[in-house]
Amino acid sequence: MSKIMLTSAEDLPYTMGNAGDLIKHCVLILFLDWFLPDNHNHPRFADPFGGHPWSHLANGEIIRRLNSVVNFVTKETWDGNNIYYGSGQIALNRNADVWVSDKDPHKRSDLEASGLRLLNDLFSNYDNQNGYCILKPEYAKKIDLILINPFSDFLTGHLQELDNIKKIVEMFPDLFVMVFILDWQSKNKPPQSDGIYRTHQRYLEKQEYLKEIACSIRCPKIDNKYGIKGESKYEMELLIISSKMKDINTYKLRQDLKDFTELVTTVLPLGNDEKIEFWP
Repeated sequence: MSKIMLTSAEDLPYTMGNAGDLIKHCVLILFLDWFLPDNHNHPRFADPFGGHPWSHLANGEIIRRLNSVVNFVTKETWDGNNIYYGSGQIALNRNADVWVSDKDPHKRSDLEASGLRLLNDLFSNYDNQNGYCILKPEYAKKIDLILINPFSDFLTGHLQELDNIKKIVEMFPDLFVMVFILDWQSKNKPPQSDGIYRTHQRYLEKQEYLKEIACSIRCPKIDNKYGIKGESKYEMELLIISSKMKDINTYKLRQDLKDFTELVTTVLPLGNDEKIEFWP
C-alpha cells in the first residue's frame, strides 16, 4: 500500500464503505466463497468501473457495520484498522484473478499502482471510456464475474444494458454479472406522471423477464443519521444475473444471500418496518 497515496474521505463525493458498498462488497465475497470450492481455477473478476482502490475509514458507523457482519465475511473489505478496500482489492484478497478499469485516467493509475491489473492488459483494444463494452462477447467469454457498478444515470441513460446482459449470460452459461442500481423511485409509492416514475416502470418491466435468471437484493432509502456521503437519496438494488441461477447448484448461493439480507436489515439504519428484500 506504500505505492500510492491513500484517498482522503474528504476528497470523495461518497463515503467508501457506505450502505451500498457494504451490500455490494459482502455479496461479492459471498459469491467468491461459493464459487471457489467447486472450481480449480481462480475466479476471473472484471470491474470496469473500478474507482478508488482504497480510502481512509473516516466514520465510526461504518466500522460498527463491518464488525456487525464479520461472521458473514472476513476482513477482506478493510484492514481491521482504518483502511477500506475497493471491489478489485477485495476480490484479489479473496484469491480472484482481477482486472479493472475506470474512465478516469488518474483512478486507473491508482488502481494499477495498488497492484491490480488493468483490463487493457487482458484486452489490448479495451475501451476505458465505455465500461459497458465489457459485455461484448470477445471480452465476456474470458470472465467468470463482471461487476457493473455505474453512476446514478444507469436507469435514465443505460437501461438497455440489461438487455445486453441477458443476451451475454445466455450466450455464456458460466458467466455471472452483478449490476448495482440506484433508483430514485420506490416501487411501493403510488404511480406518478413524472419521468422518474416512467423510468422506474420500464426498469420493473425488464426485471420481469430477468427473474428466471436473476436474484436481487433491494435496500430502501437509508435513514442517514451519521453524515455518510452517498446514502439516503436512492433505493439501491443489486442484481446477480446468470443462466446458472436456474440450476439447483446455485441453491447454497441463494441461501447465503438470503441469510445475509436478513442480517444486514438489522445492521443498517432503515425506517420503521422497512427491510431489505431478497427475491426470488
